[in-house]
Amino acid sequence: LDSLLQEMTVTGELQAVVMAGGKGSRMTDLTSGKSKCLLPVGNLPLVWYPLHMLQSNGFTEAIVLVPDYAKNEVSKIQERYNLSIKLDIVGIPGQEELGTADSLRLVSEKLTGTDIVIVSGDLMVEGGMRGMVDMHRMNNAAFTAMLAKPMFDLKNVVVPGAKSTKYKKERDLIGLAGDQLCLFTAEADVEEEVKISNKVLRTMGRVTVHSDMQDAHLYIMKKWVCDYIIYDKNISTIKGELLPILIKKQFSQLKPKTDNPNGYDFKRSILDFVPERITMPGKQSNTLEVGGATAMFSVTAKTGGSRQTYSCYAYQAGTCLRVNTVPSYWEANKRARAVCQARGNQVHPQAKVGERAQLTDCMVGMNCNVSDKTSLTGVCLGTGSRVEEKVRLSNCVVMENVVIESGSNIEDSIICDNCTVSGKSCVKMSILGRGQNTVEGAEIVSQLVLDRDRMMEV
Repeated sequence: LDSLLQEMTVTGELQAVVMAGGKGSRMTDLTSGKSKCLLPVGNLPLVWYPLHMLQSNGFTEAIVLVPDYAKNEVSKIQERYNLSIKLDIVGIPGQEELGTADSLRLVSEKLTGTDIVIVSGDLMVEGGMRGMVDMHRMNNAAFTAMLAKPMFDLKNVVVPGAKSTKYKKERDLIGLAGDQLCLFTAEADVEEEVKISNKVLRTMGRVTVHSDMQDAHLYIMKKWVCDYIIYDKNISTIKGELLPILIKKQFSQLKPKTDNPNGYDFKRSILDFVPERITMPGKQSNTLEVGGATAMFSVTAKTGGSRQTYSCYAYQAGTCLRVNTVPSYWEANKRARAVCQARGNQVHPQAKVGERAQLTDCMVGMNCNVSDKTSLTGVCLGTGSRVEEKVRLSNCVVMENVVIESGSNIEDSIICDNCTVSGKSCVKMSILGRGQNTVEGAEIVSQLVLDRDRMMEV
């Protein structure tokens, strides 16, 4: 077995697709003037993290879906950030935000692998995906999803911006029989009780429903599943629309295929795309447990030793972070700063830092200029930004081409691209949107500062 596992490489017939075309609709305070996939996390563009994860796991190439207007910048990531993975960058045209299944159709002609890896462009995950690939292959699974514990609790996060802003916690209910997926639904879609059919209970015996696990949006699926997505244009998203169908139909029986006298290959449901029947042994237990964070009830059903058409699995990783909201973006940068605490300041060779500037646990990007008599603690300073004398920065994300004039004090804040913080300003627990200019001596506390026209767009 060990020699078999050593021969299994993560690449080969696996083909990676990175979904980084989202507009960031749940974090428009930050994305109104910048593509979500290029938002800086620890002075690295967000899409760098899934690309680096794939490269670290042996992938040598990947298809990357991004907004059309971001293609040029994304194409520079390889050289600028020392990535060796070859990128086939595909732009999503127009302003419409496509679902993950819709986006996959755009690259349907490029999908040639026997198994397709789908990675969200906003995923930060600890550890590799080798165990997930092994699980997928050894079980000959049709679909394998990565599940993980959330990296942070929204209740315990204090986020810059207006105090009136409310961030809703979203949870999934995930039913597992061992490692096999038997249920996947959003908690918001469940009115009073979780319903699992007798057919599932007869087949699997025992199902545990978890409410404390996060879908990492990292999937491996057989090529025939992709073929179904491409065929059924009513499917817009993988998680919300494909996955419930795929999980439900694995317990259905295949009907014998009959030759069509006209020679046409008619396909009407996902079962028509299954290339061959995969059977699983029947189970003998007959209990449904609802566990995880909330234990509510149990159900029993008569067993009959049913068999499955194909199988869907869940690989449980350590922890992961989906950077798709302002709180998760703030947490991601907090973790990046924690890396600085372990490694010390990270200053780009082309940045200029004054001899009497005091930097602690900071990341300073290319072409930055930090003057003397400044104090920076826990700061990510983006490319081309300038910090003048007698400035104090603490626990901040400063994006690209920002000017912070003399005598200013900024704490626990996010300053977006092309902002100018005028002299002697005080900014605390706030977000300054792209291109904002403060007046001299301004005091901004717990505010979200955006252009009025951009606020109307939101």
